[in-house]
Amino acid sequence: MFKRVFFDICAGCNARCPWCQTGNKTRQGQPLPKGAIAPEDFARALDYMFSTEMINQKTVVELYNFAEPFLHPQFQEIIKCMAHSGLRFALSTNASCLKTFSEPVLDRLAYITFSMPGFSQGSYDRIHGFNFETIKSNIVAILKNFRECGFHGHPYISYHVYQFNTEELEDACKFAADNDLGLEAPYALFNDGKWTVSYLDGTMPYEQLRRAGQDLMLHYVNELLAQQPANFVCPQHDILTLNERCEVLLCCGVSKNEGPGILGSLFEMNVEGIQHLKQEHPLCRRCLASGAAYWGHHPVYRRRLKRTFAVHAGTMGDVGSVSFVEEPSVCAGAFESISRAGTGILLVQGWARDPVNDCPIDEILVVDDNRKVLASSRIPPSEEEGHGGRSFWQVRVDLRHASPGNRHLVGYAFDRAKRIAYRLANGVDLK
Repeated sequence: MFKRVFFDICAGCNARCPWCQTGNKTRQGQPLPKGAIAPEDFARALDYMFSTEMINQKTVVELYNFAEPFLHPQFQEIIKCMAHSGLRFALSTNASCLKTFSEPVLDRLAYITFSMPGFSQGSYDRIHGFNFETIKSNIVAILKNFRECGFHGHPYISYHVYQFNTEELEDACKFAADNDLGLEAPYALFNDGKWTVSYLDGTMPYEQLRRAGQDLMLHYVNELLAQQPANFVCPQHDILTLNERCEVLLCCGVSKNEGPGILGSLFEMNVEGIQHLKQEHPLCRRCLASGAAYWGHHPVYRRRLKRTFAVHAGTMGDVGSVSFVEEPSVCAGAFESISRAGTGILLVQGWARDPVNDCPIDEILVVDDNRKVLASSRIPPSEEEGHGGRSFWQVRVDLRHASPGNRHLVGYAFDRAKRIAYRLANGVDLK
């Protein structure tokens, strides 16, 4: 079974990113490919993957790879297919196209990523080629509509750090905070496996290498690769990558429409056959030996910004609009869904595990702005192997007991040591 599926639902991308295999073709004047998977073929692909046990209800389907999903002419119909499947899914967009919904079909959208090459018109002229003000306006409009149509997952900006846009990062962080977005700022990479390998093995053409040295942050790469363990296994073995023609690709870094990285039709394959082809493929061995696989799966971040989780727009009891904040940062991602369970009552749910110390989280605490405890719940041990030992939890939060003027809730995920430390630091009795 594959934990994740990258599924390009259309053929091309309208951005002009010079370091992406699709964007570079657009920059060179090649016409934008028009292919897009029909909704009925998309539904057939999901059914086939279920029937052959390639996926199950714990798989996340990410509707992007090298293409811009919002370019799909029947985008809303594709999303309805996802809603009907019950699978969690994800989107990544450059926000050049405004797509909206008129019905609540986005409750299974786990996250949406807004890819940004900077935070000025100059940076957009250099990379994406879009009008910067239009992009900001579209992001705000998309978020508003998506939240109205059931989206309660994680929206964030992926701010690609180049040599020329580092001074714009603070403005991007402010925009993210003002619009309830998270932000991650990784160093920009070669978004093409063969370019990455050619850079590492010294075969990249001089002119391309010269331009890379002017745009990309590359000073850290040797130090990063020196940390690669001898037994490193590429995560792509647990990921299924498909193009808009339902062809299985070796990984998310190979050419999506041509070449030896296309393994065959999805409808003629099974899990064991795909994984065998991956393990024996010469491109895979070369990528692993060069360090490209390790580099691609261990991005270096210039900045990470936590986000508030919008709970309810409008009045809820006597509390007003409230946001939910995850603390500490090592527990980010533990909080999965928030819903209204009555007047002034929230039902907060999620999966919890400390990813840094690999310690099971055994208690959830919710406090208000004044550190008043509104809810505390112990978390039972998990038997869900598909969730890597994480524990499911849910807690009812009574906002009517919050301090006057409260506008934020803070949710803490604790193991025993953190619970004791919090109690000592804040004088709170955690029983």
